[in-house]
Amino acid sequence: MGKILNAACSICGNVSGYDKDSLKASTWIINGCKIVLCIPCEDDLLKKMLESRGLTHKRIRAIADCLMSDEANDLLDLIPED
Repeated sequence: MGKILNAACSICGNVSGYDKDSLKASTWIINGCKIVLCIPCEDDLLKKMLESRGLTHKRIRAIADCLMSDEANDLLDLIPED
């Protein structure tokens, strides 16, 4: 097992322990700034971005119809039902 690295979420400030790969996956470079997002903040930010682009639960359901059930459910979980 690798070394545990602690990092604070750039939105909520919650400090979590990460291994090297997990920290890399949770780190984003936005407008040249490196930020770390915890999973709940990342999920909330994604929901807000999708909603602002008009991707409602109904629209995502239509898109997800051609996917396998697990993949479709993952997509549908991103947006709360109307």
